[in-house]
Amino acid sequence: MGVGRLVGWAGLAALGLWAFVLVGASGNAQGCPRGEAGSPWALLGYSAGGGFLQGAHPLTAGEPDALTGKSLQIVIDAGQRRLYLFAGGELYRSFPVAVGTRGTPTPIGHWRIKAKAVWGGAFGARWMQLSIPWGTYGIHGTNNPGSIGRRASHGCVRMFNRNVVQLYSVVPVGTPVTIRGTPVARFGEVRRVIVPTLIGSDVIQLQQKLEAMGYDIGRVDGYYGGKSVAAVKAFQASRGLPATGVVDAATYDALSLVPLAEDPTLRPTPSGEPVVPPPPSTPAFPPPSPPESRTAAPAGAGSPRP
Repeated sequence: MGVGRLVGWAGLAALGLWAFVLVGASGNAQGCPRGEAGSPWALLGYSAGGGFLQGAHPLTAGEPDALTGKSLQIVIDAGQRRLYLFAGGELYRSFPVAVGTRGTPTPIGHWRIKAKAVWGGAFGARWMQLSIPWGTYGIHGTNNPGSIGRRASHGCVRMFNRNVVQLYSVVPVGTPVTIRGTPVARFGEVRRVIVPTLIGSDVIQLQQKLEAMGYDIGRVDGYYGGKSVAAVKAFQASRGLPATGVVDAATYDALSLVPLAEDPTLRPTPSGEPVVPPPPSTPAFPPPSPPESRTAAPAGAGSPRP
């Protein structure tokens, strides 16, 4: 074979490989959205952060009908950087994700999908807002596919665009979403000392406990201030504790409050163990407000970046 013919065949092979990247491994013209072409993950589309999960491959065309009538749950393990979709309590599919950095972690807890929208830009192909009350957090696509599989966001959960389109098509508003991970705490703490102005999932847990005991905490919003502080002071006084409003170890014990780090439904799944969803009866964290069908893009300094 002549050198010219060999070069010609090599050129055709390279062109074919590039076309495969652009079109996507499925052969679908929508299989590899713009911005993902050229990514080292474009050929496989799903292998960032650990490769395929046996028995849990990505959705394919026509599969949404198979989920009709089944209760859906999403579990996101921040440690594994992976999202699991359960149907009727059984693992159905798994996708790699990016989660928040250690400085801007993805909030752990039991949430719900509050709203869905198509925004584009840094939010990728689709957006699903979570019911986290102290900011605008969501599951969304990305224009930075190289971040998938890493701690890279400002708290949101990023997916490949092709994956988020598939997930968006099957999960309705109201779908339960459990995010597992390590609670925000100082080194060596199992339970964070809660002082006024703190926000977080542990504050929601505290507010729910006080509300269940009959104290007026105002609104379950994850912000520790106002009526929540007053309720803690009243509780502390009733138990003979110093009425400081600071939720320290003694106050945790008096409230019989289980630290988030000890909640088995929120702990990261140990390596080698199967991921299981929390019981369907697990309450949302906090109770969801009436769902929205769509939501506006976040604006202002109070909304975290994706």
